[in-house]
Amino acid sequence: MDDVRLRTGEAVRYASRSKQLGAAAIDAYVQESITALRREFAAAGDPFTQYHGCSKADEQIVEVCLPTDDGDNELPEQQLICTVVRGHECDYPEILAAYDALAAHAKEIGRELDGPPRETYLVDPGNRTAQMEVAFPLL
Repeated sequence: MDDVRLRTGEAVRYASRSKQLGAAAIDAYVQESITALRREFAAAGDPFTQYHGCSKADEQIVEVCLPTDDGDNELPEQQLICTVVRGHECDYPEILAAYDALAAHAKEIGRELDGPPRETYLVDPGNRTAQMEVAFPLL
């Protein structure tokens, strides 16, 4: 895992697909959704996933997003706390270490997490050389 850092996330318009899923089904859904979104829209950046919390059945609400000028959704410019993970660090449950590191660092610097975490796929998921940025918006 790279060092934790702060950066400004640019405003981005995007199209997305969402579904409530258990951990075992997330990777396949993300890969399938990125492929489907790329068939429908011209990409204007790296795909990303936002996680909108857990249900009582311990399932995530997973929103797979593709930056595109034709998208119906928009993220505002915002301050992010982030790190980059690679290879097996991208796998569940290993990726939880990145989430824990971000939350701990935010607390150390007196900042609060403000919104759903996101994973931006710097290399398409499912690839042996997986690489992604894990980030949280900050207050």
